Amino acid sequence: MEKVNYFNAIPWREALLQLGHCRFMDRSEFADGTNALKGKKIVIVGCGAQGLHQGMNLRDSGLDVSYALRESTISEKRQSWKNAVENGFKVGTYQEMIPAAGQGILAIQGRRGEDYSYLENFADREGTSAALVERAFVRYLNGGCSSPVAAHAVIHDDTVHLMGLYYQ
Repeated sequence: MEKVNYFNAIPWREALLQLGHCRFMDRSEFADGTNALKGKKIVIVGCGAQGLHQGMNLRDSGLDVSYALRESTISEKRQSWKNAVENGFKVGTYQEMIPAAGQGILAIQGRRGEDYSYLENFADREGTSAALVERAFVRYLNGGCSSPVAAHAVIHDDTVHLMGLYYQ
């Protein structure tokens, strides 16, 4: 069975199943800064201006950061590749670098059928629900890294509050 690593390339139903295995970190886990992420490998998808600076900030905090880029971006040495390599980051294709965190979400993503029982105590159901609402909003508007769509969901008293932005 061929494994698909890039989250946006898999069907939405499969994405929902995989998100169900995610462990969303609670804000309280960052009370002592980035210590919760020390020793973990962080992979950022894409290395444009935003991704580059996010990676530099994380690295400056003592974290292990690398970038996943399209194979053509690497072979043609496009600007994203230059951004990462010229700043001393490890670079690889999606297939080489992922599974890793979803874009904008710190998570553990795994394959269906594997044993994830060791993660049960770490699941954040509100975080999972908020992420699903945000992704549904962005997907409905065909949003992505290169489109002006943003979403932020918060759950309060069993109600999801979504702030969505779409610029034309």
